[in-house]
Amino acid sequence: RSEEALELLRTVPPGSAHAALALPLVARAHADRGNLEQAVAEVRRSLELDALNDEAYLLLGVIYGRQGAWQAAARELERARYLRPDLPLVSFHLADAYRNDGRVELAAREYRSVLNKLADHPPDAILGGVAVSWIRETCERRLEHLMRTRGRR
Repeated sequence: RSEEALELLRTVPPGSAHAALALPLVARAHADRGNLEQAVAEVRRSLELDALNDEAYLLLGVIYGRQGAWQAAARELERARYLRPDLPLVSFHLADAYRNDGRVELAAREYRSVLNKLADHPPDAILGGVAVSWIRETCERRLEHLMRTRGRR
């Protein structure tokens, strides 16, 4: 089915008003199939059409994270957070990028930010395909780990 969806999205004319919305979906399909370089190219094309597309920056940050390029991931996720400071998943992925890049203080701040942003969400709510309860528990565990390792320095 994902191949059918990808083919349908490819029919959107590049110059149309819908292209900026379709390209991140095409990129996500490529990323889900492991074609990360193709996904990056599609996201970049999308950003050429709409430089304020927070979803595109989020996706680009996640892809760079999957590639282990943590500084690049953080840069793109910071752009997404600037555009949509209210989104918990942006802060969650940004915290992970900071943590994996060794920026402990920034990671801790972002994990706390995620917990604050999730305060009004019920535990069984789903954000980006993930249960709020899992996001909360993961942030709490990672914060605890960061604080323990920071104390050993």
